[in-house]
Amino acid sequence: MGAKPDALQRRGTTITRPMQVAALTDQCGIALTWGGHHPVAVTADGRCLAWGRVDGGQLGVELDAAQITDETLVMTDDSGRPHICLRAVVVGSDSLAPDEKVIGVACDTRHTLIVASVASHVVLCAGFHMQAQLGLSRDADDEVSFATRLGGKVLQQRGMAWACAGGQFSMVAGPRPCS
Repeated sequence: MGAKPDALQRRGTTITRPMQVAALTDQCGIALTWGGHHPVAVTADGRCLAWGRVDGGQLGVELDAAQITDETLVMTDDSGRPHICLRAVVVGSDSLAPDEKVIGVACDTRHTLIVASVASHVVLCAGFHMQAQLGLSRDADDEVSFATRLGGKVLQQRGMAWACAGGQFSMVAGPRPCS
């Protein structure tokens, strides 16, 4: 297993005392949510930050080899695979245009939804998809490790402003289109 920083006072993978999230220290936040094993935050400048369990793709980031071997960033399992992301990382920036800003997030134990600005019609999803809770096609992988855009006619017709995630479901909602 990867080295565990002494400053975090860990027992196994449990943090035993409250601690400040360094990446959020100088940030104004507009949203914070958490699943069973990972929190996700939205900053006032429209970025999405996540940390915690990464072994099911729930953070929506694909860590490169340098990140995986950085013991201050990632704890690995006994097989050397990423298990926990120790610091907040930006999620979805590769999937959004420069003018698309994150306005909301929702997550459950094993999946995350990210809602971008209402005008852009963008919802990103990542994590466990075995019961199609991400809203992707049935032939999508059971685990989606990179923040992936949802498609479909409904999303093209209106922007989404809100998301909710539960164990085996997800919901997104937005304003009704004006006729």
